[in-house]
Amino acid sequence: MPKPLSARPALDVVEQGKVRRLAAARHAPADWILRARIIVLSWAGLRVPYD
Repeated sequence: MPKPLSARPALDVVEQGKVRRLAAARHAPADWILRARIIVLSWAGLRVPYD
């Protein structure tokens, strides 16, 4: 059975704001936006299986 992974919690509200702004960005590198969206979804409780 795969072990579910999650992102670590934000260290402070400044870091959380930066990640959330990047997840909503339109003019940033696509891979940065994708990773930020994955982190925000992880903070919301979604998990990704890992082998």
